[in-house]
Amino acid sequence: MDASASPVVPLPAVPAVRLVVRTLGGDVLAEPQVELSWSVWELKRALFSAGAPAIARQKLLLEERPLADSETLAAAGLSDGAQLLCLCVPTPDGKNMVQAVVRCRSMSEEEVARGCRRVLTLDPATNSARLHKDEEENSFSFYKVLEQHSELDELGQKLVQNVVEGYSSTVFAFGTTGSGKSSSLWGEKEEEGLALAWGRQLLEPRSARLQPRGARFCCSLLEIRSSTTDLLAEADSAVVQLRAEKGADGSSVVAKDVTSVEVKTLEEMKVVLGFGLRRSTQRRKEFPGPYGDADLIFSLTVETVEEGQPCIRSLQFAECRGAGRVVSAGCARCMKEAASYAAAQSSMMQVVHSLASPRRGPHVPYRNSRLAFLLKDSLGGPTKTLWLSHVTPTDADYKETLSTLRYTSNVGRIENPPLVMRRGPVPDAVPLQVVVRTMGGEVLAEPQVDLRWPVRELKQLLWAAGAPTLGRQKLLLEEQQLEDSRTLAESGVSDGAHLLCLCVPAEEDGKNFVRAAVRCRPMSKEELANGCSRVLTMDTAAGSLRLQRADRQEAKSFTFHKVFDESCGQQQLFNELGPDLVQCILEGHDATVIAMGTTGSGKSASLWGDETNRAGLASLCGRHLLAAAQRSGRSWRVSGSWLDIFCVEVFDLLAEADSFLELSEIHGATVAEGATAVEVKNPEELQAHRAAREAARGSATPLYSDRVFALTVETLDAAGKNTEFIRRLLFVECKGSERMQKVGKHTHKEAISYSSLLPAIGNVVSSLAEARPGTYVPYRDSKLTLLLKQSLGGPTKTLWLSHVTPTDLAYEESLSTVRYAARAARIENPPLARGSWPPVAPIALAAAPWITDPPSGGYHAE
Repeated sequence: MDASASPVVPLPAVPAVRLVVRTLGGDVLAEPQVELSWSVWELKRALFSAGAPAIARQKLLLEERPLADSETLAAAGLSDGAQLLCLCVPTPDGKNMVQAVVRCRSMSEEEVARGCRRVLTLDPATNSARLHKDEEENSFSFYKVLEQHSELDELGQKLVQNVVEGYSSTVFAFGTTGSGKSSSLWGEKEEEGLALAWGRQLLEPRSARLQPRGARFCCSLLEIRSSTTDLLAEADSAVVQLRAEKGADGSSVVAKDVTSVEVKTLEEMKVVLGFGLRRSTQRRKEFPGPYGDADLIFSLTVETVEEGQPCIRSLQFAECRGAGRVVSAGCARCMKEAASYAAAQSSMMQVVHSLASPRRGPHVPYRNSRLAFLLKDSLGGPTKTLWLSHVTPTDADYKETLSTLRYTSNVGRIENPPLVMRRGPVPDAVPLQVVVRTMGGEVLAEPQVDLRWPVRELKQLLWAAGAPTLGRQKLLLEEQQLEDSRTLAESGVSDGAHLLCLCVPAEEDGKNFVRAAVRCRPMSKEELANGCSRVLTMDTAAGSLRLQRADRQEAKSFTFHKVFDESCGQQQLFNELGPDLVQCILEGHDATVIAMGTTGSGKSASLWGDETNRAGLASLCGRHLLAAAQRSGRSWRVSGSWLDIFCVEVFDLLAEADSFLELSEIHGATVAEGATAVEVKNPEELQAHRAAREAARGSATPLYSDRVFALTVETLDAAGKNTEFIRRLLFVECKGSERMQKVGKHTHKEAISYSSLLPAIGNVVSSLAEARPGTYVPYRDSKLTLLLKQSLGGPTKTLWLSHVTPTDLAYEESLSTVRYAARAARIENPPLARGSWPPVAPIALAAAPWITDPPSGGYHAE
């Protein structure tokens, strides 16, 4: 210390005083004992613990003068026995902007010795940064600019308080390698990082209102490079999968089977965090140079009970890998990490740019980055987010510092949705009754519901009671809109709750694109025995797949609405794709599922079920459709028909004798005239009887043909006699898309049919995908495309479900199939409209004795 410096005079102790805080009605809210050195914000936190509103909604008045959060109680003029008024007010503007903060480290001894010049100047008074070099100068403004680590405490108090109040918070640490990201989050030497310092405020006993609510704390730590690794798992390098599904804390993306360790004290949290960071350091040594960097995400999850329901939220700390430039890599593994390194930076920039753009579109490319995808709710979701960028002040890092400041300035323009309290899952069935009213105050319905239901299911019930379609319903609970994907428990609905149902324009932009999905079957025993190699990899979380042969360097990548790997079961396939199809039919529109792929790729299993008698999409959709129809209380009639298209002939598989049908246009729709329609109570009936008919026909049944199963749904009038309107749910299995030489023996007629179908469908898809006005669409080139005229290019919700095999033997066919699907996904059908199908005259199953029970063993996939 400098001997000439003035001695430090200790401040006198500030005495404790007692205050009286009243509500607007004159009731005493609290009589806290405080110190005059406290800030007004700390007093508000104490009042929140005593039952006052959230800190952002408190307004304290002393003799009609509002108190500022930053001033001390002494400076505010408070004394012992002072009377304060606490008002509950709305938040200032309801906006939840990402808080962009810049922190600059000091110059190192090595930089000073090298003669580096300082080119960055921070002004904490105006929260601005000035970067100047030679004649170039750039200025930026941020939420905060910091030079001292201690100044982060104020920001930490607000984030921690946010978690105490029931909301999630996230801290991103960004910057070049060596700029101080790691020391800010995790600490260095004897200095605590933000994770421990802010975790201490949650875990220490005096975090009032958490302890009385039975708080439970759990930790997890993930590392993201080219894959996502669980650093707390028992096995080293345990890879976890990211899934787009609702998590326990209400997040929209979860890491499956990640290790979560419960902690009760700060010391236990230190042990858990230290273990994970040591593992990350060991893994970092495997990659030389900058590629040792990885994204780290530490989550401290807090679970309490709020108003009798579990409330789960998290405080997350994300260290982004270094933002420096990518240099050439040496070994193959380093090349893979270099590609991952570059992709992670550019993908995160795309997400930030999409969210910050004033012309923000509906698509944000979260799936291009694992970090952005996992923290989707932190950027663009109902979370309080702090973006802490780290920069270096020297001219040697001028370009990186300029890039970081520009990036941070862009982040500061992101506006997240308002904060939402995350309700946890309800373990058991909790039946209750709610009251739903219209805007005019009339009771629309008083349904019995279950807290575990999603809001979408309640909307479906209201639609059956006469409410508008799901896309036009807007449900409000105390002026808070309910999200379709959240459960009633998560939305805060309780027994006797009053909901308001508004009729609004559909939220969609009117576009009705064909949805393309791809499913991959597992490798067969024969393929494994023959030593076939795998050329297909899928990222189900990102909805993407990648095809690459060992003898080719170039890989082919595609992105679809959904992709399903070999672990996907029949029920999961329905859960992802089926509910939208069923609801579309219930609302009076047409829907179609088109299954494409080579023979043996699993088309039949997906649509009709597999050899273990697990139901396919047709059975599961039909089952849910019939159940919803019965639950609605309306009069419905469901009938089914089976068609088989072989060469240029259309067979009726449910007719008493083999019969050929002609296609014709009636009311603008293409139909098979005279097709047998059988009224059904169970969709499995027709599938089983279709299998029996094919077994009876034996060799007469074409091996390579197109199969069409049509469920016709009629809404009847109150008397149950006259049809009000008709819609159809089609399931189409196209013949195998492999090359002719792989088909085997075939007649000349079969060869012509086989070789002409795929070009016919391809021409239709290409014409529709181009979307040029006046383009001719060659529907009449084949019977199948003519029958699918309403599904491809008509007002129908269409799902294109392609099937691929993962082996190198089928590489060309798999590549062709996914290219086909990518082209189909560009087809934009007209907006959905009520179908104009001609009426049908179904017969009862009992009146068709030729339709017999299936043979033993049932039916199975190809």
